[in-house]
Amino acid sequence: MGKNFLQKYSAYFIAVATFLILAIAYYPGSLKGKVVPAHDTQQFTGMASDVTYHRAMYAEEPYWMSNQFGGMPAFQTSVIFDGNKAAPFITKLYDFLGYPANYLFWLMLGMYVFLLSLRQNKWASLLGAIAYGFSTYHFTIVPAGHVTKFHAIAWIGFVLAGIVLTLQKRYLIGITVTALALALQIFANHPQITYYTALIVIFAGIWALIEAFKNKELPSLGLAGGGLILAAVLAFGTNIDNLLGTMDYAKKSNRGGSELIKALPLEDRDKKTAGGLNLDYIKQYSADKTEFLTFLVPFAKGGASSFPIDYFNGKQNDIVKKLDARVANNVRNFPSYFGGMESTSGPFYAGAIIFFLAVLALFVSNSYWRWILLSSTIFAIMASWGKYFDGFFDLLLNILPMFNKF
Repeated sequence: MGKNFLQKYSAYFIAVATFLILAIAYYPGSLKGKVVPAHDTQQFTGMASDVTYHRAMYAEEPYWMSNQFGGMPAFQTSVIFDGNKAAPFITKLYDFLGYPANYLFWLMLGMYVFLLSLRQNKWASLLGAIAYGFSTYHFTIVPAGHVTKFHAIAWIGFVLAGIVLTLQKRYLIGITVTALALALQIFANHPQITYYTALIVIFAGIWALIEAFKNKELPSLGLAGGGLILAAVLAFGTNIDNLLGTMDYAKKSNRGGSELIKALPLEDRDKKTAGGLNLDYIKQYSADKTEFLTFLVPFAKGGASSFPIDYFNGKQNDIVKKLDARVANNVRNFPSYFGGMESTSGPFYAGAIIFFLAVLALFVSNSYWRWILLSSTIFAIMASWGKYFDGFFDLLLNILPMFNKF
């Protein structure tokens, strides 16, 4: 029996081991407690110092920090909610490798599970998960310190896998996986990524409805939809303390709009939203309409905003050596990026081969999930154009609830 078990599941063990090895090999310092220097992480450490000190001294949660802007709620900085009894277990679950190797591992595993749920070949799923994990975006956010974003992205694959299983009428496992994965994603505390995940789910719902109508399976879809709603309720319920605190806090933040909007000159009012962020802020990181070419050609828009000029040949240019030390330092880090965003840590490269295979899959796959992924990808690209496609972006701001919060 043991031999049959190993033969049956050996491919899965190999996949998990591969993800572990790759994550550790890419971030070997994670096991030793070493961290990648990151601007946002350093800022967080300073911002949370008041709360951390109070917690250590008085063994209680302050929910307030006095070292920021004369005092402000600590909900989005550092709060431990006593009501979430699963939090210590969850932390140990995803933190066993150390950051950022842990999130890279869960991200690849999540995509692997998603691809398997679509009934893809085990080995093709393994390669697809690795390709997804090693797309460059996941590595540009690490030195930027976007820890919670990386954490939330890691659970997208699991959420989608749960939805696929539910739509395949495997209700118990599908609803369970969806509820657990979504709860973990919400726990990561990056509402923007959870919101974008929900947009993918909306596309999945539209295409599933079309398929159910064609195949006369609307009752089954209704049952699956009800189960997924239950999963969402459970996931949000487990994080209700943080969610309610954040919702209340958001009303008083820059995401709550401004009561003074009516006092602005008419020509300036269109730059504000009554219940969300400043429009200039929302569109600050708009990608221009050719930015998506970096999916295929990594340096189609240059490199990063701060990119060593001698990067490609691995040695200092002779001209740079002759410059004054301060000038040379500026030249070495001269921005090579010339896209539409104000700044970037690097191109969003998916891989030329992967891009080709994705296009090929549109013609050889029979799954309607190809249309879900294609339509959601096109939507995401168009939404990313922001100020470079004002009409479409403003439409989204007007019709999508909470879109102006990000």
